Amino acid sequence: MTSNLAPDDPAPSPVEYTAESTRPLVSMLFIAPLLFIYEVGVVVLGPHALRNGADAWLRHTLEWIGFGQYFLLPLLTCAALLAWHHTRRDAWTVRYGVMSTMLMESLLFAALLFVLAHLQRAVVAPPAALTPQGISRNEPAGNAQGRTPPDRHRPEAGADRASLASVCDTTARAEAGTLGRIVGYCGAGIYEELLFRLILVPGVAGLLHWFGLGWRASLVWSIVATSLLFSAAHYQFFSPGGYAFDWNTFAFRFVAGLYFAVLFVTRGFGITTASHAFYNILVELL
Repeated sequence: MTSNLAPDDPAPSPVEYTAESTRPLVSMLFIAPLLFIYEVGVVVLGPHALRNGADAWLRHTLEWIGFGQYFLLPLLTCAALLAWHHTRRDAWTVRYGVMSTMLMESLLFAALLFVLAHLQRAVVAPPAALTPQGISRNEPAGNAQGRTPPDRHRPEAGADRASLASVCDTTARAEAGTLGRIVGYCGAGIYEELLFRLILVPGVAGLLHWFGLGWRASLVWSIVATSLLFSAAHYQFFSPGGYAFDWNTFAFRFVAGLYFAVLFVTRGFGITTASHAFYNILVELL
C-alpha cells in the first residue's frame, strides 16, 4: 500500500478531507492503534483487563459457528472494512496527512458528548452523582481496597458517569482498575460501533427497504431502532451482567446512540469509533 501524499502535496481541501476521512481503508488504518491496544492489552493484562460485551457476543457467535480463534474477530473487522472499501471501488492509496485532523475531530466529538452528558446531569441528576456508586475516581475501585464492588441491582449514579463501554459485567468493571478499563474502552469503541453501527444500521435499513420503505425513511428508522437497542444492551433485562434499569441513563445512552449513528453515516466508521472510545476515556479520567 502506498501513500499518494508526496512531501510537496498541498493539504487537502475541506471537501477532499471529508471524502478521504470517511473511506473504509482510511478508517481501518485510523483505528488500528485502538485495535492493537485492546487486543494486546486484554492478553497482557489478563483478568485485570475489561472485555467489552459486544466483543464477547461477537466472539460467542463465531465460536457457535465453529470459528473460535482468538485473533479472528479483529482480522474479520479489518476484512469487513477492506471489503467495504473494495465495493466502493475506492483507490487503494491513502493520504496519511488526514489522520491528525481525524484525531482532533474525534476528540472534539467526544468532548461534545461529554458536555452533553454533564448538561443532562445538571437537569435530571442529583449533584452528588459524579462517581458510580460513591466510589472515588482517584482510588482503585471495587475489591482493590477491600470495598464491595458496585451493586448491579442499583441504578447508576449519574448520566455523566454513564460509560458507553459498560456492555459488560458491572463487578468485572469495578475490579479491572483504571488501566484495565481504559483498555476495555478502546474495545468498546471498536466492537460496539462494529456491531451497532457498521453491521446493524445498514442491515436494519436494508431490511426495512426490502419491506417497501424508502431508503431515506429506512435509514432514519434504522438509526432510531439500533440506538434503542444500543441503549438497552447496557442493562440487566438485555444482559445479565448489566446495570439495573434507570430512565436517565437509558435516555442518555439512546441519545448517544443517535449521536454515533449520525456520525457513522456522515463521518464514517473511523471517526465514530475513536469518538466513542475517547468519550469513555474522558469519563474515566475526568
